Parts: sequence; structure tokens; C-alpha cells
Amino acid sequence: MNSQTFFAVSFATWLMIGDASAGFSQKLSVDESKKGEGEIYVKYTLTNTGKEAVDVLKWGTPLEGLRSEALAVQRDGREVPYEGLLSKRGQPSVQSFIRVEAGASVSKTVPLSPSFDLTSAGHYKVITRIAITGGAPGEPGKASKLKPAEQPKQASANFTIKATDKISAPLSRKKQVSAQAYTGCAAGQTSQVEAATKAAGEMATKAKANLSASSASAPSKEYVTWFGVSNSSRYGTVVAHFSAISSTIDGKRLSFNCTPSDCEPDEYAHVFATDPNKMVYLCSAFWSAANVGTNSRAGTVVHETSHFKDVSGTTDKVNGVYVYGQAMCMDLAKRAPDSAITVADCHEYFAEGL
Repeated sequence: MNSQTFFAVSFATWLMIGDASAGFSQKLSVDESKKGEGEIYVKYTLTNTGKEAVDVLKWGTPLEGLRSEALAVQRDGREVPYEGLLSKRGQPSVQSFIRVEAGASVSKTVPLSPSFDLTSAGHYKVITRIAITGGAPGEPGKASKLKPAEQPKQASANFTIKATDKISAPLSRKKQVSAQAYTGCAAGQTSQVEAATKAAGEMATKAKANLSASSASAPSKEYVTWFGVSNSSRYGTVVAHFSAISSTIDGKRLSFNCTPSDCEPDEYAHVFATDPNKMVYLCSAFWSAANVGTNSRAGTVVHETSHFKDVSGTTDKVNGVYVYGQAMCMDLAKRAPDSAITVADCHEYFAEGL
């Protein structure tokens, strides 16, 4: 098995594989010294308390920066919504991992304000929302989620923001400067995006037709494959999701950036879920994908559209773990249908397969 087949590992395998000598601890500390510059920084430290070196997948942890819901923030006991980016990624490469030697620590300091609204005064708490995935050094394809007993205990840290502190607004709000359809797109790229968007609309229409022709009591085989056992609540949720996805795409309410500066090598695209302009930032994997089919450009548009809070509000993580790829979605559908209906990739594969 190599890194390209990493995500074929099932949820069941994740919960069983592990080394008795493995283990981690984690710590958060807050740096409030940059308040005057409009920022709060958090230092995340992961320590390998086991006896062997481990290659840790950076995805879903602050070790890659805040590119997912790796942290949760509370203000006066109430959760502050995550407003950072959500992305469709391919399979992890060797560069997606970081080696942590036995007894050693790795750290990353990240700013909070780009991903959370810290502009209101109050007592804040930041909490880890992470499940560590790792494997033997040099064998990223054999990486797996550590067993529950090996996972680090949740870490947290507190800080206070006063009314006189001028903390910057989330990055998603700063990016809301233009509603133009295409940004940084060459003519050839624009035509490719138009073709992908047209095909995505057709996928969403087929998804609605499939759901309309079936029912909660007699769902289609495609529904069961990607969303699991049906009941009226879950089925209704998926129906509502694809109705919103379809109207968003067909209503031409999306905009696209073809040359974003914040892509990762393994990334198809990302969005900021609260962006009213619904900008989709297209990355290298998008341009190398086929227009239709599995993990296609059109499927990527469906995936990213589903992320917007006022569309379907889907996620990429379940219990701190990224859910990417067909094997993981099918496994999740079998084991946790309540979670499957919240995952963007499950929506994409349902639409792509019709």
C-alpha cells in the first residue's frame, strides 16, 4: 500500500490498528502580545510519548495551520462558529506527514482571528478538536487513526478580549470585496470552469430526480451506498441539501478564483463557508481532474457548493478525522448514517455516480 491508497483504510481498521507503544500528548498556549496588532496567536504542541518514531498526518491538526476545524473556540461558554476554509483534497502525499521522534515534540503557532470572530469582548476558551493519524516512518500509506487509548487528551487554553482590544475580523469577511464571477482566470480556465459548473448543475438535477423517484422507506441503491440506512429525517435532509445545491449552481450564485495563493499541493478547491459571494478557490488538483466522473471538476463544484452554510453546511471531518475518498464514505454510510449525511464527499460521490 502506498500513500495514494491511504484513505482506503476503513473506519473499522482505524479503531483497531495501533501500537501498544504509541501515544501522544498535546498542549495549547495563547500569546496575547499581538492584541495591539489585531491578533491572538495559539501555539499547538504535539509530543510523542511512545517508544517509536511516528509519521503524523498534518491534515486536520494545527500543524498545517488552521485549514480545518482543528480547534474550537468558546466565548463566555458559547461556541464561536468556525469561519475558516473548508476544502476538497486528494490523497495525502509524503509531504502531508511530519515525523515525530520518540520523546520529541513538534509545534506550530497559528493566528485565530482569520478563522473565528474574536471582535467581541469576553472570556474565551480554545479547545483541540483533533484525532491523530500516524504510521511507521517512511510508510505513510500504512498510516491509521490511533486507538482511543493512544489519542492525546483534549487540550485547552483561555484568554480574555476587552472592549478596547481591536481584533481583526475573520479572513472570510475580508475576502468579501467582489462578487464578480471570475477572478484571476485565463480565457481557457474560464471555459473549463463554465463546463464544470454546467455539468455540476446536471449532476445536482439528477440527484434530485433520484431522490424524488425513491423515498425514505424505499431509498435508491445509490442513496444507501453513500448515505446509509434511511429514515425520514435523514432522507429529508439529503433532499433539502440537493435542492439547495441545485438552486445555487443553476442560479449562477457561485464565483471562482483560478489563482488563489493559499492552496496546498493535494488540494482541489476550498471555500469559506460563510462567504456571501460563494467564491470557490480552485487549486492544482482541480485543473488536472476530468470534467465529469469520480473526483471530477464538476464533482468538486458540487462538493464545495455543499459547504456553504446557507446551502447545505456540510463538513469534511467526523470526530476529528478527515473523511475523504469513496472507501471512507461508504464505510461511514454503513456505520454512521447520521454522520454520512453531513459529509461533503458523500454528497459528491452520490451525485457523480448517477
